[in-house]
Amino acid sequence: MLFALENEYEVFVTMDADLSHQPEQLPSLLEAITNHAFVIGTRSDGGSCDYTGVRKFLSLAGNQAARLMIPTGLTEYTTSMRAFTPEALQILFTQGIRDDGYAFFMETVEILYRSGCSMTEVPIHFMDRTHGQSKIPKHQIWLSASTLVRLSASRLRGSL
Repeated sequence: MLFALENEYEVFVTMDADLSHQPEQLPSLLEAITNHAFVIGTRSDGGSCDYTGVRKFLSLAGNQAARLMIPTGLTEYTTSMRAFTPEALQILFTQGIRDDGYAFFMETVEILYRSGCSMTEVPIHFMDRTHGQSKIPKHQIWLSASTLVRLSASRLRGSL
Protein backbone atom coordinates (compact mmCIF):
# COMPACT_ATOMS: atom_id res chain seq x y z
CA MET A 1 0.00 0.00 0.00
CA LEU A 2 2.84 2.35 0.85
CA PHE A 3 4.54 1.47 -2.45
CA ALA A 4 1.33 2.40 -4.30
CA LEU A 5 1.22 5.76 -2.53
CA GLU A 6 4.90 6.51 -3.07
CA ASN A 7 4.63 5.61 -6.76
CA GLU A 8 1.43 7.58 -7.31
CA TYR A 9 -0.82 4.71 -8.33
CA GLU A 10 -4.21 5.92 -9.50
CA VAL A 11 -5.91 2.87 -7.95
CA PHE A 12 -4.66 0.14 -5.63
CA VAL A 13 -6.48 -3.21 -5.81
CA THR A 14 -6.22 -6.21 -3.50
CA MET A 15 -7.55 -9.73 -3.92
CA ASP A 16 -6.83 -13.29 -2.78
CA ALA A 17 -3.88 -14.82 -4.59
CA ASP A 18 -5.46 -18.29 -4.75
CA LEU A 19 -7.99 -17.02 -7.33
CA SER A 20 -10.93 -17.33 -4.94
CA HIS A 21 -11.39 -13.75 -6.13
CA GLN A 22 -11.64 -13.91 -9.87
CA PRO A 23 -9.65 -11.40 -11.95
CA GLU A 24 -12.51 -11.06 -14.45
CA GLN A 25 -14.51 -9.34 -11.69
CA LEU A 26 -11.97 -6.52 -11.35
CA PRO A 27 -13.58 -4.26 -14.00
CA SER A 28 -16.65 -3.80 -11.77
CA LEU A 29 -14.43 -2.56 -8.92
CA LEU A 30 -12.52 -0.28 -11.27
CA GLU A 31 -15.74 1.16 -12.65
CA ALA A 32 -17.09 1.86 -9.16
CA ILE A 33 -13.84 3.44 -7.93
CA THR A 34 -14.32 6.30 -10.42
CA ASN A 35 -17.09 7.63 -8.12
CA HIS A 36 -15.81 6.47 -4.71
CA ALA A 37 -12.58 6.37 -2.73
CA PHE A 38 -13.04 2.77 -1.57
CA VAL A 39 -14.81 -0.20 -3.16
CA ILE A 40 -15.24 -3.66 -1.71
CA GLY A 41 -16.48 -6.77 -3.48
CA THR A 42 -19.48 -8.15 -1.63
CA ARG A 43 -20.47 -11.77 -1.34
CA SER A 44 -23.84 -10.87 0.15
CA ASP A 45 -25.69 -7.92 -1.40
CA GLY A 46 -26.16 -9.38 -4.88
CA GLY A 47 -22.95 -11.42 -4.64
CA SER A 48 -22.43 -15.07 -3.83
CA CYS A 49 -20.01 -17.45 -2.20
CA ASP A 50 -19.18 -21.15 -2.50
CA TYR A 51 -18.43 -21.58 1.21
CA THR A 52 -20.14 -24.40 3.06
CA GLY A 53 -20.19 -25.61 6.64
CA VAL A 54 -18.15 -23.90 9.33
CA ARG A 55 -16.43 -21.52 6.92
CA LYS A 56 -19.77 -20.27 5.63
CA PHE A 57 -21.05 -19.84 9.18
CA LEU A 58 -17.94 -17.91 10.27
CA SER A 59 -18.08 -15.65 7.22
CA LEU A 60 -21.79 -14.89 7.63
CA ALA A 61 -21.47 -14.41 11.40
CA GLY A 62 -18.42 -12.16 11.10
CA ASN A 63 -20.05 -9.88 8.57
CA GLN A 64 -23.35 -9.81 10.48
CA ALA A 65 -21.56 -8.92 13.71
CA ALA A 66 -19.65 -6.14 11.92
CA ARG A 67 -22.87 -4.76 10.38
CA LEU A 68 -24.46 -4.61 13.84
CA MET A 69 -21.48 -3.32 15.83
CA ILE A 70 -19.89 -0.89 13.35
CA PRO A 71 -22.60 -0.11 10.79
CA THR A 72 -21.35 1.67 7.67
CA GLY A 73 -24.09 0.92 5.16
CA LEU A 74 -21.95 -1.83 3.62
CA THR A 75 -22.87 -5.50 3.83
CA GLU A 76 -19.31 -6.80 3.43
CA TYR A 77 -16.42 -6.20 5.81
CA THR A 78 -14.15 -9.23 5.60
CA THR A 79 -13.25 -9.96 2.01
CA SER A 80 -9.97 -8.72 0.58
CA MET A 81 -11.25 -7.90 -2.92
CA ARG A 82 -10.96 -4.14 -2.62
CA ALA A 83 -10.01 -1.03 -4.54
CA PHE A 84 -8.55 2.13 -2.97
CA THR A 85 -7.82 5.58 -4.34
CA PRO A 86 -4.65 7.33 -3.14
CA GLU A 87 -6.85 9.44 -0.86
CA ALA A 88 -8.21 6.32 0.85
CA LEU A 89 -4.72 4.90 1.27
CA GLN A 90 -3.52 8.18 2.74
CA ILE A 91 -6.35 8.11 5.28
CA LEU A 92 -5.30 4.62 6.37
CA PHE A 93 -1.69 5.70 6.84
CA THR A 94 -2.67 8.92 8.60
CA GLN A 95 -5.07 7.20 11.01
CA GLY A 96 -2.82 4.22 11.57
CA ILE A 97 -3.95 0.62 11.39
CA ARG A 98 -3.49 -1.27 14.65
CA ASP A 99 -4.28 -4.80 13.49
CA ASP A 100 -2.03 -6.83 11.24
CA GLY A 101 -4.08 -10.04 11.21
CA TYR A 102 -7.42 -10.72 9.61
CA ALA A 103 -9.06 -8.03 11.75
CA PHE A 104 -7.25 -5.59 9.44
CA PHE A 105 -10.10 -6.02 6.95
CA MET A 106 -12.77 -4.78 9.36
CA GLU A 107 -10.53 -2.07 10.77
CA THR A 108 -9.83 -0.54 7.35
CA VAL A 109 -13.56 -0.32 6.60
CA GLU A 110 -14.18 1.39 9.96
CA ILE A 111 -11.30 3.85 9.56
CA LEU A 112 -12.42 4.85 6.08
CA TYR A 113 -16.05 5.18 7.18
CA ARG A 114 -15.21 7.28 10.25
CA SER A 115 -13.03 9.50 8.06
CA GLY A 116 -15.98 10.29 5.77
CA CYS A 117 -14.51 8.36 2.87
CA SER A 118 -16.93 7.65 0.02
CA MET A 119 -17.47 3.86 -0.05
CA THR A 120 -19.49 1.37 -2.02
CA GLU A 121 -19.60 -2.33 -2.76
CA VAL A 122 -20.06 -4.35 -5.92
CA PRO A 123 -21.35 -7.92 -6.10
CA ILE A 124 -18.77 -10.65 -6.64
CA HIS A 125 -18.78 -14.43 -6.70
CA PHE A 126 -16.27 -15.87 -4.26
CA MET A 127 -15.05 -19.33 -5.23
CA ASP A 128 -13.92 -21.64 -2.47
CA ARG A 129 -10.41 -22.95 -2.99
CA THR A 130 -10.08 -26.24 -4.82
CA HIS A 131 -6.67 -27.15 -3.33
CA GLY A 132 -5.16 -26.73 0.10
CA GLN A 133 -6.74 -25.55 3.31
CA SER A 134 -7.58 -22.25 4.91
CA LYS A 135 -4.54 -20.57 6.38
CA ILE A 136 -6.53 -18.63 8.98
CA PRO A 137 -5.22 -19.63 12.41
CA LYS A 138 -8.02 -20.27 14.89
CA HIS A 139 -6.72 -17.59 17.26
CA GLN A 140 -7.33 -15.01 14.51
CA ILE A 141 -11.07 -15.56 14.91
CA TRP A 142 -10.81 -14.47 18.56
CA LEU A 143 -8.50 -11.59 17.73
CA SER A 144 -10.95 -10.40 15.08
CA ALA A 145 -13.84 -10.59 17.52
CA SER A 146 -11.91 -8.57 20.10
CA THR A 147 -11.01 -5.99 17.44
CA LEU A 148 -14.69 -5.69 16.52
CA VAL A 149 -15.55 -5.04 20.17
CA ARG A 150 -12.73 -2.45 20.40
CA LEU A 151 -13.92 -0.66 17.24
CA SER A 152 -17.52 -0.62 18.46
CA ALA A 153 -16.47 0.72 21.88
CA SER A 154 -14.35 3.43 20.26
CA ARG A 155 -17.40 4.53 18.29
CA LEU A 156 -19.37 4.84 21.50
CA ARG A 157 -16.57 6.93 23.04
CA GLY A 158 -16.23 9.03 19.87
CA SER A 159 -12.59 8.11 19.31
CA LEU A 160 -10.82 5.91 16.78
